Amino acid sequence: MNESDRLIPKRQTGNIEFVAVSIFILINLAAPPIFGDLYPFTIAPMFSDKPGAYCNYYVYDPAGRQLPAAHFQLQREYDGNPPGLGAGIKPPTTFDRFGSVPDGEELSAHLTRQFGGKSGLKYVDVV
Repeated sequence: MNESDRLIPKRQTGNIEFVAVSIFILINLAAPPIFGDLYPFTIAPMFSDKPGAYCNYYVYDPAGRQLPAAHFQLQREYDGNPPGLGAGIKPPTTFDRFGSVPDGEELSAHLTRQFGGKSGLKYVDVV
């Protein structure tokens, strides 16, 4: 045995790694039920609602220029978590319901309720 071998203490390999992995697994299992959603741990299984349809809304002014869908509350806020569960941030209100396709009358009623001529535009085209 040489001099450098006596100066370096021997360590059992694997103990520290086992403890670290065990603590991480314990936190993963315990944090969501105790604290609710606490990033990066969540109780929400992604895509558990199994959406089968969705809409992409595009809004155009009378001149044909595209307008931001969020100004008309038509933006998508779906992040894969069921509504009410997820990252703890309440998304802005939107007409878009990922997983369902509303008919034209529902969309027209939404736009009339929201803006009813207050947008300063004679009409908008929604595709």
